[in-house]
Amino acid sequence: MCIRDSLQVESDPAYDYLAAVFAYDWDSARPPLCLPLVARSYHYTRPAQHLLVSELHYAVGKEREWVEILNPTDSQVDLFGYKLGDAHDPAAFEGMYLFPPGAGIQPGGVIVVAAAASGFSQDHPGSMPDFEVYETDPTVPNLLEDADWGTGEWHLRNEGDEVLLLMANGSIVDAVVYGDRIYPGVVPHPGVELYSPSLERYPAYFDTDDCSHDFRDWPFPNPGDVPGGEAGNGFVGIAGATPDETLEYRLTPRE
Repeated sequence: MCIRDSLQVESDPAYDYLAAVFAYDWDSARPPLCLPLVARSYHYTRPAQHLLVSELHYAVGKEREWVEILNPTDSQVDLFGYKLGDAHDPAAFEGMYLFPPGAGIQPGGVIVVAAAASGFSQDHPGSMPDFEVYETDPTVPNLLEDADWGTGEWHLRNEGDEVLLLMANGSIVDAVVYGDRIYPGVVPHPGVELYSPSLERYPAYFDTDDCSHDFRDWPFPNPGDVPGGEAGNGFVGIAGATPDETLEYRLTPRE
């Protein structure tokens, strides 16, 4: 078995260190190393600097649906007035809901919005969402129905839908599209293959507007826990680096 690997560096100190290691190994190899070198242009994708829908659990009954939102920035975001829902325009027979006063998300933090806290707690015993759409638990704050956007209610279609995170003025912050739905400027994910997996953004901090690339069909839904900073997940932060100074590696076994 051989291993194909790639290394992406966006940090001058890390690059200099790795270049020195490579040069030393290359020069000291006995017998000398000879291999073909292939260079091509590469566009580096920086971590997103806006809120992201990081996981979506939809292929279940309506009362068990939930959405996870990640703040990949280094600043707290006040969510009051932000909208979350599946209504692609104000006249659509779908739902759109407002975050209540006092809602916010810490730097690097995540929040979970469930359709119903009662259904969520059945699937995740001992855990509760940060917000719910339908009032089923008095201890969980409710999102507020937006009377000016959407004419229906929250219900994500298994065959295809979009989940939109909007600012108070209706401008798009993030969009996740899957299945048979079409949304301008966003490539849809084909959708999960089984009944219970989620769509999980992977790596969690990146957004290319191509959901087929940005999301994976994840068989272990894990609300409130994003895949980042763990060994072996394909994304590793350099100690002391800023969000733009990241080291990304991927190892793909090949027979």
